[in-house]
Amino acid sequence: MAWPTDVVTGNIVFAADVNAAYLAARAWGGDVDAGGHNLSNVGNLYAPGQHQCHVYYSSLQSIPDATWTNVVFDSEISDIGGMWAIGDPSKITLPANGVYLIVADLIFPSNATGFRQIGINLNGSIRTHVTITPGMAANHRMHIVAMYSRGAGEWIEVQAHQDSGGPLNISGASVVVQRLS
Repeated sequence: MAWPTDVVTGNIVFAADVNAAYLAARAWGGDVDAGGHNLSNVGNLYAPGQHQCHVYYSSLQSIPDATWTNVVFDSEISDIGGMWAIGDPSKITLPANGVYLIVADLIFPSNATGFRQIGINLNGSIRTHVTITPGMAANHRMHIVAMYSRGAGEWIEVQAHQDSGGPLNISGASVVVQRLS
């Protein structure tokens, strides 16, 4: 299945799947284990000398019906540049001007009603998102990969949305934010 892509004026948004994450990471020499299709299994997505942050949520988070909801994170794998703080668990704050690669994923539980979305929120506004319409009785892993030129002090949040008719718990939420230049 081909994932939809979005193009946002002035920015580049890649196809939202793990293959795009793999290609983007390999473009600057990082190592990626895409076999598990889980960012928790991603290897070195670090470009030497650049700010980067890799955080995840270690439990379930309830996403209410028909509401864009910030994904919170409670654990970090790495944080070069002090981009994430437990006191503001949904925000990744950019420490310097530059081009940033953002790779995020999460898992919605099996539920064949409605649609599921993952989005990237920049400074409080959704900039791009990916939508899937579930049609099977299996968990739905969603990925989004984007690249933006942003300024110091701006922030990024990952958001989830669904319209199943009731709340759904997401799991496996993870995000990597890497300054490329």
